[in-house]
Amino acid sequence: MFNASARPLTDRLAIISTRAPGPLASRLQWITPSHFSGVNGDASLNLNGFDVRTIPGSDTLQILLVNHRPSLGPNVNSANSTIELFETQLGSSTMRHVRTFADEAIHAPNRVAWVAQDAFVFTNDRSPQGTFGRKLDLVLGGGSVGYCHSTGCHLIQPSGFRYPNGLVRGHDGLIYVPDSMTGKIHVFVLTRDKIFEEVDTIQLPYGIDNLSVDEDGDIFAATFPVSWKFLQSLKDPYGINPPMTIFRVRKREGGYEVEKVLEDDGSVLPAATTAVHDVKGEMMWMGGSFAPYVSVCQMH
Repeated sequence: MFNASARPLTDRLAIISTRAPGPLASRLQWITPSHFSGVNGDASLNLNGFDVRTIPGSDTLQILLVNHRPSLGPNVNSANSTIELFETQLGSSTMRHVRTFADEAIHAPNRVAWVAQDAFVFTNDRSPQGTFGRKLDLVLGGGSVGYCHSTGCHLIQPSGFRYPNGLVRGHDGLIYVPDSMTGKIHVFVLTRDKIFEEVDTIQLPYGIDNLSVDEDGDIFAATFPVSWKFLQSLKDPYGINPPMTIFRVRKREGGYEVEKVLEDDGSVLPAATTAVHDVKGEMMWMGGSFAPYVSVCQMH
């Protein structure tokens, strides 16, 4: 059970120019929501994962945000999370709210990924709140993958995971779903009938948080070699920096190539739950849900 009154009210989204000159602070554009009421009219967001797509032939960005709203009904331990759709223009400081996706299938959302002009997939990283299975997730596994279209949402892969986390859609059209508990990446094809079919798995040595895809189609995975220390850092993010490792996954003929590209023992970099590779700028941008700052490393 969480104390809704203690939740942060300052969550917000920013866009940064990674290649413009000058200090990072001068390249940061905070985005203010418009036409969005939030909870009880406070316009607040409680953010987790997100994804962005550009409408072809325009400078319009469509942004999907996972929003963990507090429960307002008599059952304060029930789920009330949503996925919010916003639109903005490149260079704008505001984003206009378009739609709220609220459904029983969206019970513990973690990350979203566009799969079409009006459709996306998302992970539920745990079993539904209030169920007996949720208490055993760490032992037996839990979580699911859902699909939303303009007409509604449903689960397309209801089981078979152990804390599914930051999924992505690859340049090959396949959906890559990482397991935080097992270090496995499940590879799915989304059929025309909107059915998930698992076509491959990729095993990494450590538990995985989020995946990202760079301009070349390579997939980058943020992982934690020492899971118990990462869990400790959640309570003291400024005092404890757990080790972290970034892997690159490349699709080759006949399989996948996994390569370690960056690692830190916790003495320099804070815990990174996401790593994004800028191919042209030859830089790795790393941030985390509990990291006190964003890290940037040159990659040569």
